Amino acid sequence: MRHVLAAFTTLLALTGCEHQPPAYVSPIDGGAMVSGSSTPEPGGSQVGPLATALQGEISEALQATAWPDLDPSIESVIAGPPAAPEVRQCGSPNTTPGDDCTWGAADAQVKVVLVDDSIGLSYANPLRVIAENSGGRIQVHTETLPGCQFADDLVDNSDEGVMDACPARKQHAIDYINNTKPQVVVVSNSYGEKTIDGNPMSTQQWADSVQRILSKFLTNTGKVVMLSAPPADVKIADCYGKRSATPASCISKVTNQWHMMADTELGIAEAVGGVWVDSRQWFCSPRQLCPAFVGVTPTKFDAAHMAPAYGEKISAVISESLAAAGIL
Repeated sequence: MRHVLAAFTTLLALTGCEHQPPAYVSPIDGGAMVSGSSTPEPGGSQVGPLATALQGEISEALQATAWPDLDPSIESVIAGPPAAPEVRQCGSPNTTPGDDCTWGAADAQVKVVLVDDSIGLSYANPLRVIAENSGGRIQVHTETLPGCQFADDLVDNSDEGVMDACPARKQHAIDYINNTKPQVVVVSNSYGEKTIDGNPMSTQQWADSVQRILSKFLTNTGKVVMLSAPPADVKIADCYGKRSATPASCISKVTNQWHMMADTELGIAEAVGGVWVDSRQWFCSPRQLCPAFVGVTPTKFDAAHMAPAYGEKISAVISESLAAAGIL
């Protein structure tokens, strides 16, 4: 029996390059699907109270006709650091993650290791907050390195320093997991297009590469969680600074690229007996529209990465969602 859990939907799917599974009617979204995709629309009545409240704020933001007084300002978010200060040093190619990249009690019941690139690093701070507010029940350790995709192949990156450091960082993460045997390993890669030596990777090549690296520690972890990236679309710096910009002009949509990668990760999660977590309800409405701010907090600092302040804002919602998915 196949088990693929999502934070806001229970979904049965197997994806590949040539095979699309039959539509599954989700108890949350009523089976609403995006054409060509096996991932469901976000939204529905069975989300937790914190996620429901967040969805209300997202809906209000989508209807805004003028920019509110944002805190922090979008200008400061765009110009500021891409990660919270508590986790920033852990994403350096010159860092070997150790105790300074671990948060929560040493004897925690649930130990979580986070791996991956800059998307993973953006999730590190919300997970840190969750661990530090868990009453000693959860510990989180991050092995993320921006630009270093957690796959067996060395995926291209324009930063030579990152390319040089990436293989050793991935091996360090594998060794750390095999030595500590955490209950949960969270994998959170970017959903952008990927190349090796300038050649595009197909979704099947990507799935195979990720599964190969996961196979190096599967027997030493209780559960692998594929945590989906925030939907990437409009680059906030390109729209916000224009004189005619309104909140509506900075709304992003969930793209076909996001759905393609989500479908692929659903297949990876199923193949390894893991869990795929749908992040869309933290950023977007059931219509798959994603505002540039929620409440008075900017949601992102570029096209793809959430603003550090927004990560803190939604940390309790992420915790509620991971608990609902049986992860924490």
